[in-house]
Amino acid sequence: MTNLFVRDVMQDVPLLESDDWAGRALAESGDADVVVVRQLPGSPPAIVRTEQLRAAREDSTLAELLPEGRVPPPMIEADVPLDAAVGRLAKSFVIDPSLAGALVEIGADRWAVVLRAVFVDYAGFLTTRGGGGRLEGAPVDVLVFECAQDHERKVVAYYDPSAPPRCSNGHAMTPVD
Repeated sequence: MTNLFVRDVMQDVPLLESDDWAGRALAESGDADVVVVRQLPGSPPAIVRTEQLRAAREDSTLAELLPEGRVPPPMIEADVPLDAAVGRLAKSFVIDPSLAGALVEIGADRWAVVLRAVFVDYAGFLTTRGGGGRLEGAPVDVLVFECAQDHERKVVAYYDPSAPPRCSNGHAMTPVD
């Protein structure tokens, strides 16, 4: 897995409009795990998982599947080494576990996606060979957790998914969006 570049692991995926129907988008997706959805001119496209398309009503628009206040997916260039891309984007994936992947612009109105799973798998590879670059559980600058029972908040600099932070009453805390 060494000497890989983003271009070696990206998937060329369909570009659809936000007013397209979920049923049409699912048909267009083929065997892709995601589709890219164009939004307003000048704003970055969004990534929608095909599992969301399967779960949606066929007459739902893709715009309806995009959550309000959504953070745009990170973007990366195709010629970046994969270990550098993991290092650059790890924080984005740790802070927002709902990110499906990173966008790669490959031409006029053509996009590719590097799926989250690729970053997670490669980050694990980097960790096992001692190269750093961990993704899940990577150090972050600021991550806020809240206790659902006590509404206590805590800022942590390191998050281990297998041992989430606990409030002063011992309840497991969850990340705040």
